[in-house]
Amino acid sequence: MHKLSVLLLLTLPATLFSAPSDAEIIGRIKKATVYIKVRHAFPLTGDEVTTTGTGFFISKFGHIITNYHVVQPRISIYNLSVPAPVGEITVIRNSGAKDHKAMPAALLTRDEDNDIALLKIADTTEAPFITFDIKEKLFETMPVRVSGYPFGDQFTVIQRGPEITVSKGSISALRHDDRGTLSQIQIDAPVNPGNSGGPVTDESGGVIGVVRMIYATGVNFIVPGHFVDSLLEGMALDSHGRETAALSISATPSDAILFLDGKPLPRTSSKTTAVPRGWHTISIVKPGYEQWMDGLACNDTRTVAVTLLPHKNLPIYISGKKQQDVKSTEAYIDEKGIILLKEDFDSPERFEKWEQSTGGTDKRTWFLEKGTLNQFESNEMLHAIYLGDTTWTNYRVSARVRITDEHEDSRAGIIFRETSDGFYLFRIHRETDKAQIAYHCKQPFGWFVIREKKLDVDIKDKWYAMTITASGNDIACFLDKKCVFAANAEYSNRGRIGFYSVESKSAFDSLTVSELPETGKKASQTYEPGVLSFWFSDYFTQKSGWWYQYIPENNTPAPWLFGNGGCAFYDDNKKTHCSEFTKYLLADFSLNLLLSLGKGDNNSSFELFFRKNKNGKTTVRFSNGDGKISLVSTKGKKSRTLKSASLPDDFFGSTTRLFLEVNGGKLSLGTSEKKFLEFNGKLFPAEHGRIGFAATHVPSVVHEMTISSVKEEKKRGGRF
Repeated sequence: MHKLSVLLLLTLPATLFSAPSDAEIIGRIKKATVYIKVRHAFPLTGDEVTTTGTGFFISKFGHIITNYHVVQPRISIYNLSVPAPVGEITVIRNSGAKDHKAMPAALLTRDEDNDIALLKIADTTEAPFITFDIKEKLFETMPVRVSGYPFGDQFTVIQRGPEITVSKGSISALRHDDRGTLSQIQIDAPVNPGNSGGPVTDESGGVIGVVRMIYATGVNFIVPGHFVDSLLEGMALDSHGRETAALSISATPSDAILFLDGKPLPRTSSKTTAVPRGWHTISIVKPGYEQWMDGLACNDTRTVAVTLLPHKNLPIYISGKKQQDVKSTEAYIDEKGIILLKEDFDSPERFEKWEQSTGGTDKRTWFLEKGTLNQFESNEMLHAIYLGDTTWTNYRVSARVRITDEHEDSRAGIIFRETSDGFYLFRIHRETDKAQIAYHCKQPFGWFVIREKKLDVDIKDKWYAMTITASGNDIACFLDKKCVFAANAEYSNRGRIGFYSVESKSAFDSLTVSELPETGKKASQTYEPGVLSFWFSDYFTQKSGWWYQYIPENNTPAPWLFGNGGCAFYDDNKKTHCSEFTKYLLADFSLNLLLSLGKGDNNSSFELFFRKNKNGKTTVRFSNGDGKISLVSTKGKKSRTLKSASLPDDFFGSTTRLFLEVNGGKLSLGTSEKKFLEFNGKLFPAEHGRIGFAATHVPSVVHEMTISSVKEEKKRGGRF
């Protein structure tokens, strides 16, 4: 290089080549960070509630990342979380400054599990944005900055909104799951309510995560950037995009009614409609079929094709007949057949690919050790792990099982024919020393025992061989190669296999799955219809499809609002709205219902009905006008009040946990503190039928509902 050139370079101002200063970096982050206000209308109380949080621009076209709980928070009414539709989302740029600007925003998509959401403003002005640096090598003690609006409106400057807060800290821990995926980043920077959804940046201004949760002073967690990257996959962030999207819905049967955000669309086998870009709730309903519901991101062209399944109306009841055990000569284990899966539990690489479920989440609590599969947690959560192929139909599965926990309620066994709906289970129950075959439902969460048999051996700390043969609707279960019982598989004819453990610290080894031959001797079919016991619990998530919701005067479908806090009816059209549990027909049961009601008026009522069928139903009616609880029997068009009692003064306008038990002609209704109504007679129908509830002239939210057979309730001592 020429000497003059070198001299010129040496004398040029240093600012032309220096990195941005801290002030410049922080200024850019502050410009990109926004204050978010979300207005919610709560018809249950007549209140309007506003929640606040933080977000930040990730594109110049107005795309904003925040927490999902900022947009749809769990807000307490009557000390409970209550779902409510989002009324309005407002984003404020440069909050607290003279040039602040408030703009409406729409929710485009979300990841509820990882608590992140993507919003968009319609403003055409280019937004100052910051980007994720997900490739950066993170390490403990690495300096970070947290930007946001702690405590929201408490620091509002006149009408401008609060000014931004920028705090310094460092990474305290990088927490991974057993697959090695970074699942949480722990930081010690100050985080307070209102910071939720704000950016966490490194010293150069690159975003490494999103503020999520305050655990304790100095212990806060953020969502790693790679989860945001997954959320944005397939999203077009390089343009403003159209304000509407094309939504095409086709339903079978063709005369099913389609609902978009709770409003019906014209009946047609295929409907394409223009909808605002963003997140929408779709419901497809027809009497006699299972309801389909889901939340969908509609941002361009979205096609939805759904086939509704008819209600099976399979009767659940406690069998009064003595079971006939299957003798070992009537069923046998066929050792032949193509091997579908053989596992010695010696490969961590294969193990990482197996799907795990812990209480409905994907938390991984299983591990391999010395050729065995182990479950180390001994709590009341259901721990399951799945292997194989969902297309498997007729097969034999066998493995050795051992229970080592001292807990009297320990249970462990083999899962088979697992699908998205649920799975069959052959398990040993230590408390009762019984072998059981059950079907486990995933949504709503629950199970029912189909067959059980008292064992004459002590299974504690011993290995025992379990084998199941599943061929068509015939199931045979073997313990140490001796047939325990046979059952009828009405609920699933295919699916994967797996293992199950609850409070058992169980271990499994020597797994083999093989095809059953086309011909051969089958297990003797000596089973009776019905089940021995059952238990279901529903928290009314958005995908709960076991309910048929309608206006009874014309049997018009009318879906209720499903959300994090329960199943809500907010419509103020002065009509009765019903919701029926449609999956099964029940006779005797125990019901636990957590319910919130608005204050209503003199025409308001809430009803619990049961044994509803073509012949009639029985109803417990809570009437606001006359202040009574009435037990009413309906047969055909005739109704008769069997018994009445006084309604508690605070029943409407509060939250109540109700317990209802129906056993033959006996009925008991009340709370854990007080009995409201008791009846013993033969005047209400004894047949099986649906149960459900109805609201008239009053907003209502059902938060939780648990149903069990009477003996299960008594065994649990009235607790679920």
